[in-house]
Amino acid sequence: MLSVGLLAAASASLFLAVHPPIPGTELRHIAVPDPVLGRRNRTYEVMYPSLPATSTPLPAIFYFHGQSGTLADSNSFAELGEATGQFMTIAAKGLSEGLPDSSAWTVGAEGRADVCTQDCEAVVFPSCTRAGRVSRCNWATCYSDLAFIQLLLAEVRRDFAVDSSRFYAVGASNGAMLALHLAEALPGRFRAVVPWYGAYLRGQLPAAGLNGTSLLLLQGGKDRTIPEQGGESEDHYLYESSNATASAFGAANGCSATLEPLVHPFDNHPPHACVSRASCQHGIRVVFCDFPTQEHGFWPTWAESMTWWFLRTQVGAPPAARSVPAERG
Repeated sequence: MLSVGLLAAASASLFLAVHPPIPGTELRHIAVPDPVLGRRNRTYEVMYPSLPATSTPLPAIFYFHGQSGTLADSNSFAELGEATGQFMTIAAKGLSEGLPDSSAWTVGAEGRADVCTQDCEAVVFPSCTRAGRVSRCNWATCYSDLAFIQLLLAEVRRDFAVDSSRFYAVGASNGAMLALHLAEALPGRFRAVVPWYGAYLRGQLPAAGLNGTSLLLLQGGKDRTIPEQGGESEDHYLYESSNATASAFGAANGCSATLEPLVHPFDNHPPHACVSRASCQHGIRVVFCDFPTQEHGFWPTWAESMTWWFLRTQVGAPPAARSVPAERG
C-alpha cells in the first residue's frame, strides 16, 4: 500500500500547474502511484455552480456511486448545487478493470476471508491477482481508492475556491461503504458523511478516528443487500449494524446515549423515523434514519434536498485534521 511519504512525493510531482475555478462541469484524470501495482489513471468530475451564492469559498460534496455505478449518478446533487449556488460537487469514479458491470470501491478488505461466509462468490479483479490479495470475499479493485481520494482532495483544495473545512462525503451502497471508510481512514478531513444504505463490514467498525465527523445514516429495514441489523447479506457478506455504526460515531464525538427525535422539513413518504444523539461535542450531529418498509436502493424524491439540509446545518469548528497513517492492507 502507499505510504504517507510516497503519497506526499507523488502529490508534489503531480500538482504543478494551477488551474483556476471554472464554472460548469470538468472531467479530470489523475495518475495514482502504487508501489506494487504501478500507476493507475483515475477519473473524477467537478461540477462548479455558474452563479455561486457567495463570494466566499464554497463547501464541497464528494459523491461516491454504488457498485456498477457511473459518474452520472451524481447528477442530481450537481443539479441542486447549480440551482442553489451553495456548494460544488465532486464525483469520483470507481474502477472496474475491464470487468463487466463491476465498477466498485475497495475499503481494504480484498484478500480477507472473514468478511463473508463460505457461500460467497468472489469477483476477483486482475489487480488483486497481481497483488496476491485473493479470497472468496473479493468484490473490488486492489488499487488503493484511499490513495486516489487523498490526491483528489489535494487537487480540489489547490484548484478551486473551496472551503476545505466543509468537505462532505456522500455515497450510496458500496459508495456509502467508502464514505464510512474515509471517515475513519482520513480523520478530520470530512466534516460530515452521509451514507445511504451502507455499512461497515464485520470487524471493520472503527474504535477510533471518527471524532470531528458528523453522520447522517439512512437505511431500509427490508434491505437484504446490506442489512440494517447487520449480519449476513443475501450475497453472503457480513456487516455491522446501523445502530452499531451510529453508536461508534456517537462515542467518538462525546454524544450522550440519549436519543431524540429529529424534526426535519421533509415529508414522511416513504415512512421513516430519524433519531439524533444528544449533547455531541464541537457541534457534531449523529443521526440515524430508519425506513422500515424500504429495500436496498430506495431514493426518496427529497433525498438530495434532505442530504444538503443536514450538511449545511453543521455548526461549530471541527477538530483540526490529524496526520493520516499509511493505509492498512
